[in-house]
Amino acid sequence: MKVMRLAGNQLVRLPDLLGTLPQLEILDVTSNRLTSLPFSLGYTETLKELHCQENPLTDPPIEETGKGYDVFKWYLRQRLMIDKQGMPPAMTYHPSSVMNEVILLEPELNQRITSLIRIASDYSENGGNGYLNLQLLGLSDIPGAVFRMGKKCRKLRLDYNDHLRVSIITSDMSALRLLSMKGCRMPELPKSVMNLRRISQFVLQDNALEALPDTFTKLRSLTLLDLTNNLLYNIPKGFSALANMKTLILEGNNLETIPEGKNKYNPTGTMRMIRAYGRAWCGDLSLSLSLSLLVFARTARTD
Repeated sequence: MKVMRLAGNQLVRLPDLLGTLPQLEILDVTSNRLTSLPFSLGYTETLKELHCQENPLTDPPIEETGKGYDVFKWYLRQRLMIDKQGMPPAMTYHPSSVMNEVILLEPELNQRITSLIRIASDYSENGGNGYLNLQLLGLSDIPGAVFRMGKKCRKLRLDYNDHLRVSIITSDMSALRLLSMKGCRMPELPKSVMNLRRISQFVLQDNALEALPDTFTKLRSLTLLDLTNNLLYNIPKGFSALANMKTLILEGNNLETIPEGKNKYNPTGTMRMIRAYGRAWCGDLSLSLSLSLLVFARTARTD
């Protein structure tokens, strides 16, 4: 049968398997009482014309019939799949990159992060430097898979994840030597930052930190700390315990006082430079120099 004309018959339902007719080319069900059409019509390969005007259709909605037969078939196929398998899970989207101009599906983002971690782990096992780059991914926290890397992760960059809020840093990251979280707009750091026992370079530039946790002073391996462009008013007590610090950058903060005095902030005399809000403090010389604009400053070690 190639042509089926059923117009004007007061029909309220059509057979579910109507779309399985192997040679059906024209189906006319105009002017009936149909509220739905068989979803199997979405899979017919021979149907060329479908006339279903003047019916109170709700599934598919009557407006779907005016979008073209290909769109109509796609709708019926999706409805058949939902009937058999249930509604698919809601798709969640994830903004990434600067200004969130790149949108990724959540599964795609998770797959990308997993791939980056796997590559970094494999490289580390083969004598690499354990470098993991998770910049510009729109992360809201450090992925748990990063902690599971353990000692394989020694350098981690999380720059420009501008919704990053670090809830915890576990002891699994104790082997980390470099951590960069530049431009993440973080308002605070967790007290568990103390677990970064071996970190030597910590970059926290362009965030919204108003204070550092007291546990920060336990990072005894720090040689470089960059706190440029935050909202800091003071430095934690006990900062002098960071005896290995060579460079401390504090420009662009709300500091009420500039660290001065070799014995107070630099008891070992090894710190080369503190740069803070238009001043350079030369630890080796115990000298505070006022500068109208500090772009770059360096002091040579003098014994």
